[in-house]
Amino acid sequence: MHNNLLNPTLFGQGNINDWESLMKFASRQGIYAIMWDCISQAIAEGRIPTHMQPSKREKIQWAFTSERHAAKYHHRNTLSREISDLWAKEGIKTYGLKGWAISSYYPKPELRECGDFDCYLGEHFQHGNDIAIAAGATFDPHDYRHSLIHYKGLAIENHRYFLPIRGNDRNKRLEEYLKAVIPCDRQIEGTNIYYPSAQFHALFIILHMLQHFLYEDITLRHMLDWAYFVNAEKDNVDWREFNERCEEAGATRFVESLNHICIEHLGLNVDGTPLRSSHQYADKILHSTLEQSSLHASKVTGLWAQRYAKVQNIISERWKFNEIYDVNFMHAMMQSALSALFGRV
Repeated sequence: MHNNLLNPTLFGQGNINDWESLMKFASRQGIYAIMWDCISQAIAEGRIPTHMQPSKREKIQWAFTSERHAAKYHHRNTLSREISDLWAKEGIKTYGLKGWAISSYYPKPELRECGDFDCYLGEHFQHGNDIAIAAGATFDPHDYRHSLIHYKGLAIENHRYFLPIRGNDRNKRLEEYLKAVIPCDRQIEGTNIYYPSAQFHALFIILHMLQHFLYEDITLRHMLDWAYFVNAEKDNVDWREFNERCEEAGATRFVESLNHICIEHLGLNVDGTPLRSSHQYADKILHSTLEQSSLHASKVTGLWAQRYAKVQNIISERWKFNEIYDVNFMHAMMQSALSALFGRV
């Protein structure tokens, strides 16, 4: 599957021989170490002629930075295990969400770039915050959906809610569904961290990705996550129920387009499932992903600055709401404004 990332059609208008641009592309798309793993393997197997290979300087830079990504991954996992052990001593069950849990589906998990440690402690949300603070962590309530804990340099998002539910009755219903289906007793090996159920993770991955798509951008890493997850958990998800919940969430066109992209380019195999794919909006979504034209609000400092960046994205990228989502952009802007100013959970 990784080798398909070398398909030049995924590089937009760039020249595959322009290795400097390709490195920058891989970095923007969150697949820097994965891309180098593909390229170094192709070089070792003689599939890239010597005169077309990166320069020695570029090889060293790419390899060194990739090793740093892997080292950060292992360090992050060490600290994630450490904080979850503290919670486990107090009888708290920690569910790992998104990055770390998904990385376990990759052939080389350490190559999957991860940022924060996202977790869910169920009814022990506040107790978990208190334990972390007592252990020396700094605490930021951040927003109503999760707290932001800094533990020995590790950023931890402790989720109280999975979705933006303020002023959104549909998301409140989906939130209750996600909380009902998350329970799972499968642990990430060698840790006190649990996988969420595959049923939960399927919908959560999509809804989280949809939020990124609507208000910022998604990356090839998000798409690759979906392909690996589905291929690994294909037999453990009720996909008919998943389709029904996507319909309820207004995510049907998005997920069908995503499936088409992943089938065409990233090795997704949906055989034997009722998962549907559609090419209608796939090229437009892929082009948007490769261009990365939106402001990344999550990288903006300050809550109100982030909100302003999201509003700018809603306006400039309103086609995402009007064509892909089932809420038009004026409604989305009004909903964002009202929830920020007056919203209550």
